[in-house]
Amino acid sequence: MTLTVPGQAGEPFSTVMQAVKNDVDAISIMEYDIWVDPSKGYAGTIKEDVDKLIQSGISNLQLGLMPGSDDMGHILTPDDMQELIVFAKGQKLLVL
Repeated sequence: MTLTVPGQAGEPFSTVMQAVKNDVDAISIMEYDIWVDPSKGYAGTIKEDVDKLIQSGISNLQLGLMPGSDDMGHILTPDDMQELIVFAKGQKLLVL
């Protein structure tokens, strides 16, 4: 079973994630339609989001990405996708 939450999830999602993290196989974060830090770019912002969740004690993460343009007008390029795949593998994010 997985819990799916939006990227950069604030309340009530952050409380729910902490409450159920040991009861689900994975917490799937959907990293699109998010605020992007201009100094980090789209991929860098996603990496920072994942790192924050890991630092908060959530280790059973699965990363959801949407290539192309999101509703906010950000474009996740093939190069961004490749960078994030390497990052996800390095962080040992779950593949279900």
